[in-house]
Amino acid sequence: MKKVFFITLVSFILAFFEVRSQDTIQMLSGEKLLVKVRDVNPESNLVLIEFNKNNKLKSKTLVMSDVYNIHFFDGTVRPVYKIDTLEGNNLTYDEVGKFVAGQQFAMKNYKAPWITVTSAVVGVASPLALQFFYGLIIPTAYTGIMGLTKPCMKKYDKKYPELFDDKYFKSGFVKQARKKRVMNAVYGSLIGIGVAAITSGVMLYVDTK
Repeated sequence: MKKVFFITLVSFILAFFEVRSQDTIQMLSGEKLLVKVRDVNPESNLVLIEFNKNNKLKSKTLVMSDVYNIHFFDGTVRPVYKIDTLEGNNLTYDEVGKFVAGQQFAMKNYKAPWITVTSAVVGVASPLALQFFYGLIIPTAYTGIMGLTKPCMKKYDKKYPELFDDKYFKSGFVKQARKKRVMNAVYGSLIGIGVAAITSGVMLYVDTK
């Protein structure tokens, strides 16, 4: 019994310090990765990381041009993003930081569930109203429209003026919000098309009886 307790205690302590010693990688996409950074190699433009997945230690390499910065567990921060006009990186480090913050704000706060609902309705109605193949064109077009149109900003401009007065923050928010609009539209359309397919199948089965 004491042996089991000791092993459990040691495992808990090791797991605790493993979590505390993890580094945070801030990607330019707005995503944050909680990993262990093993190597940063500017010559190869790669970052070697390790992470635990399903209780197994995995290794992976990231391209440095996709990384904004690295927050090491000891509190130090390593900037990775650099201005490179040849690569189209014309913004400064601080400007990109605001852009990334805008993306993260959209990830957390922008929902737009109405797009999922309307996409589902379009996905159901279009194949049933038209021939099934041609009916798929409308949900696809609707998804494209949702990605091209800008989200309504009035609510955010009014509620968070100190954030949305910054054009870089707002640009990051709009970019991520558009991504979410497209994903919601795709998700809703797939649900609608699935329902339409089942409905068409049932109707065909009934007609043959």
